[in-house]
Amino acid sequence: MAIMGVIIILAVQALVSLSILIYFTREHADEVHWWKTRLAPAISFIAQVIVIYLLFKNLLFLGSGYHYAVWLGPIDLLVVLLGIAGAFYLRARNRTKYESAGRLINEGL
Repeated sequence: MAIMGVIIILAVQALVSLSILIYFTREHADEVHWWKTRLAPAISFIAQVIVIYLLFKNLLFLGSGYHYAVWLGPIDLLVVLLGIAGAFYLRARNRTKYESAGRLINEGL
């Protein structure tokens, strides 16, 4: 179902907005820009959370009345939590691989 993908995409977009705020505060405090690294990601995070709320509020309508539509949120939440747990596991067990994740394209590894 397309709704499962939409839920995960919205959740990932919200997490990315939040991570931009945290990353620039911790790693590049001298490069913080009031719009690019503060206000725009904050607005994006709040908007994504509101859209996710509205999606769940209207899930039975969007799911065309299928009885299993109510399980889409918990399944997606489980997928997101497994991904986060996998990242923490990788950070604890294989720090080198964890540090190189996401840099494969940008740094030509």
